Formats: sequence, structure tokens, C-alpha cells
Amino acid sequence: MNRGLIQANGLFVSLLLLTLGSCTAAAAQLSGGMQVTLHREGTQWQAEVNLSALQGLPTPLRDLKLRDSEITFAATVLEADLRFAGKISIDRMSGSVEGFQGGMKVATGSWTLTRQGSNPKAGESAGIWTGTLTLEGVAPQPKQPAGSLEFNAQVAQPAYLKQHTKVFFDEAHNNTDTSAGRYKPFADLITSDGYGLTPNREKFSKTGLKGFEVLVIVNASGPAAHRESSPFTPEECEAVRDWVSGGGALLLITDQAPFSTAAAELSKAFGVGLTSGFTIDRVKYNKEAEDQTELVFTRDEGLIGDHPITRGRNAAEQINRIITFTGTSIKGPPNGVSFLKLADTAIDVLPPDRKPSSAEEAPPDHREVSAAGRAQAVALEFGKGRVVVLGEAAMLTAQVASRGFRFGMNVPGIDNRQLALNIMHWLSGLLKVE
Repeated sequence: MNRGLIQANGLFVSLLLLTLGSCTAAAAQLSGGMQVTLHREGTQWQAEVNLSALQGLPTPLRDLKLRDSEITFAATVLEADLRFAGKISIDRMSGSVEGFQGGMKVATGSWTLTRQGSNPKAGESAGIWTGTLTLEGVAPQPKQPAGSLEFNAQVAQPAYLKQHTKVFFDEAHNNTDTSAGRYKPFADLITSDGYGLTPNREKFSKTGLKGFEVLVIVNASGPAAHRESSPFTPEECEAVRDWVSGGGALLLITDQAPFSTAAAELSKAFGVGLTSGFTIDRVKYNKEAEDQTELVFTRDEGLIGDHPITRGRNAAEQINRIITFTGTSIKGPPNGVSFLKLADTAIDVLPPDRKPSSAEEAPPDHREVSAAGRAQAVALEFGKGRVVVLGEAAMLTAQVASRGFRFGMNVPGIDNRQLALNIMHWLSGLLKVE
């Protein structure tokens, strides 16, 4: 597989996310090693980012552009949006980097790389580049998105006008997406639709879940040093399973590893399997973004499965086109319905079978396996309750990154906003099972 690999050491990543992301004034300067390996397939460059802080699992690289001597690329790591820009001069590459979190700039820095070995085509960018990356925290400055890019969370005809279905939104398990953070557009949307939302601050228990009708969990994870570990105790998994079986409804949303790995134990309680990597499709992807991890699901191509969620209450609520933004694949139980089906051309990129035997050895290649027959959204009945599992979280956000890049429910021409409402309508019983 031709691709570009960007690797940064764990010091840089963990400090960026845990220190710079929460600072309110300039922080101490941080430095880390950086390695870039670039490959080209025809005229197209393919890339993925590999960060050792995420247990060596790759995070796909976005917006890689190579124009003459200029190079730009971006990567989203947990809650940090990193934007790189630089110039290439034969065997030297250098430039600047900016880090954004929650729409605010939290870090700036620079990077310098040198190409290793000789390249028969010195004018080409292919090769292995190694060097350093330096970041410095800055006082966050709120980003002011253009008015035309703001997300409209108002529902013209709310589903619940008098009796408000009670939603429990989990924020007690190292969740990177909260109702006041990246998932605020979703929270505002369902609140406008008549749902009553309460953040959860405690471990799950039979007593704590009592009185709520829908539980929403988004990108729960282990502690910072072990994001891939399950944040849910066996007792919590049992409490959630029994609550759903007794008539509750669960919306479990996860991203690619380490989040899919962290959620695996809870999803297993409902017979749903998650992949410990990420999913690409070299055919059914968003051509406008030129990103093979942005998957496109359309009704016309049979990738949107028939289900009350995708039909809605009327023709205006029918789901016809969905885009997801870097996630993992799901395998539901026999009674589950895959309503966002992966195409036969979809591929799961999994971590390598082994680790390097020494610091000098290059990291082993990640494994590619077919994701045919799997999905990125599954719905099922469980006892008296209902469950929806999504293998990608950004689809129900409404983010505006630097340079006006949009993803989630505010991308024009897709039905992600209606999908969010339809999922909640089915979980709360507004959409009936046939």
C-alpha cells in the first residue's frame, strides 16, 4: 500500500492533548521526534498519521497537498486539530504547525525534517524524512466561524412538546466528546426536538440509570496513558445491559482505535463487535475531500439499509446520503440491522501483529483486511430495549476546523442532521418496529 506515515513520539502527543489543550496561558516549549515517509501512487498522494501515544495505531492524515515546493497536511488526534504547512528544498523539509482544540488555537510551533539516504529523483518528495517538532502553548483565542457555516439546531416541529423523553448523556468515562463540547450541536438539536438532557457524572448503576429512557455514550476511553483500555467496569456493563433489556435505549458511539478498543467490552454485551483499527474505501469515499476515510453511503447504491431509522416518519425524513469522517467497522448480531453498510471495497486497516524489535527497526506495516459485510451503523432490539451502535463519531457533530473545513451535520448535501433525529426517534419509541 502506498501511503505517507507521520510518526511523533508519545511525549509530544500526550503533552499536547493533556497540557496544551487545557492551558489558558503560554506553556513551556515541548519538543519531540518526527518521521515522515512519503509514497506516491500515480499522481495521488495517500497518507496516514501514526502516533505512538495511541498504541502505535494509525490515524489517517487529512488534506495532504504537494504543490511544487510547498506541502500542507492536517491530522485530528483526539481533541486536537493539527495543521502543518511547509516547504521542501531537495532533501530538507520545514515549516510551521498550529494546534486547535474546540475551535480555539492552543499551540503553535515549527518542524524541520531531513531526507534519509539518497533519492534518484531529488525533485520528488518520496522518501523517509526524520527530524524534530517543537510546540508552544498559546492563550486560546476563540475562532469566529462565518455565519453561513453556523449549525442550525432548531427543529421546526419538535417531536416532544409536552412530555420530554429523558436522555442521560455520559461524561464520566474520559469522554472526549461531551454535551457542552464537540457534541453540543447534537445536544442542542435533540433538546430543540423536545428531549430533556442530563449529563452523567457517575459510574453506571441500576439506581443511576433509573428514570432515564435513552443513554448516550460518545467516545469513552481509558485514562490518558491507556486510552485503549475499557473505562467501564464489569459491574457497569452489566448494569447497562440489564437496563436496556428492561426497556432502556442505548446510543453507543465510538471512533477508530483507541476508542473502539475501549468500547469493545460494552459493545460485546450486546453482541456487537468493533474493529481495533480504522476503515478506508478507495472507491466509495468523498472525492471532494480527497480523503479515503470519509466514507459515502447512498440509498441508490444500496449502502443505506432499510430500517425505520432510514425511512423516518415521512418522505421528508428519509435518509438518502450520509458521509462519515474516519471511523471503524462494526459487526452486529444476527438480529441486528446494518443501516450504514460498508461496500465490498471497504478495508479495515489494523495494527501490526508485532512491535519493532529495536529502536532502529522501522515500524511493521499495518495490516489490511476486507471490511465487506460489515457496517458503520447497526440497530438492534435487546430484550425490551433498543440499541444503536455507530462506528464513527464526527458524523453527528457540526465542526468547523481551521480554514473553514467543515465536517459532520453542517456539510451541505447530506442527511446526517436528519439521521441524528431519526436515531433518537427510534430509540425513544417514536419510530415503531415493524
